[in-house]
Amino acid sequence: MAGASSPNATATFVELVQMEKLERLQQYAGAGMTASQMTAAANNFDKVREEKALKIMVDQAFTGKVSEIVPVIQEGNVNALRGNNGLYNSVTYLHHLGMSYMDIAAELQKRAMAEMNYQEALDRVNNATAEKNETRLSGDAIRAMIAGDDAAFAVAIRRIALTDRNKAADLEKEYAEAGNDRLTSDSKAIDFLDGKGIELSFGDLAKQRGLLSNVDQKRYLNTVTTYEDREFQDVKAIIAGEMEISVRVQDMAADNKNLARHRVFSKIISKLQRQQMMAARKGENFDALVAGDELLKEMFTDHKDLEFKAVKSKASKTIGLVNGSNLESLEFKLVAQDYFGAQVYFEGVLKSLQEGKAVDRFKPKDDMLLVEQYIKQMKEAQGNE
Repeated sequence: MAGASSPNATATFVELVQMEKLERLQQYAGAGMTASQMTAAANNFDKVREEKALKIMVDQAFTGKVSEIVPVIQEGNVNALRGNNGLYNSVTYLHHLGMSYMDIAAELQKRAMAEMNYQEALDRVNNATAEKNETRLSGDAIRAMIAGDDAAFAVAIRRIALTDRNKAADLEKEYAEAGNDRLTSDSKAIDFLDGKGIELSFGDLAKQRGLLSNVDQKRYLNTVTTYEDREFQDVKAIIAGEMEISVRVQDMAADNKNLARHRVFSKIISKLQRQQMMAARKGENFDALVAGDELLKEMFTDHKDLEFKAVKSKASKTIGLVNGSNLESLEFKLVAQDYFGAQVYFEGVLKSLQEGKAVDRFKPKDDMLLVEQYIKQMKEAQGNE
């Protein structure tokens, strides 16, 4: 070591740290620390210093090329690092603590990768946030343009100009030229927006607004404003839950038995939206939850009655089918609308099939799934499923 070879030589970083450690331990000893406490203090000092050295090593490595620094450390060629004092001191100190040069290089790679991944993730979050804010502010400006709200438009433009002057200028130009609005709307744009139904969003309107007359722009904006209202969204979700369907028809497969329910749901939401708009025009208070509950009782109750009739009709047809095939030659027959009696019969058949016994032309293995389906139908016809 440099300090050992010459009393006038400058102490190395490792020696300076060791001197600091020794001074602290001497202070602790003078304060009356026990041997075990001294050992713990010494270990803690090394751990803290090790973590600092690792952090400095990563920070300093980023000032150059990590990919070029790693092989140098792996080979233990620390003299090649003297050009970067922080990096050199960190590596020599970590090696002094007992880490091999291979382990030091591996730790550098691991931490450098974690740092880069974190920075990339942070950049993605910041970019997404900036994009979301820009979209929101542009939406505010477009809403103000459609509504003809000069004050709201000016506020939105000022905020957009803080990060994107060109975007702000384009919107101002578009607003200035708004006097040349279309007198009639493009029929395809109308068909597109009407086709969205209760899924209509402001994004849909924003894309089509250049093809709409000013009157239609305001009309669709009023509709979208209702649909995107927080309370309206909550009530919409509650009604969908009561009907046991997804809010979005896109989430339902083409053969989903509840598609008919979704059509009823769409009618309920459309009526609710119109009621809320009318209340707003009249300046009346509107409780979407109460109104939604009333519409649900009015429109969905009838639909459930029709559904239940269809279920019972299907169960009766199944009973007739079994009477005409499996029980054709027997005196015993199932009663067409005795769904509980039929359920008990099919459950008995299933038990025999599970035991490997054939019953009334029902065969083990071949007909077990069919009988299970019959049991399910009978339970549904009783309102038990």
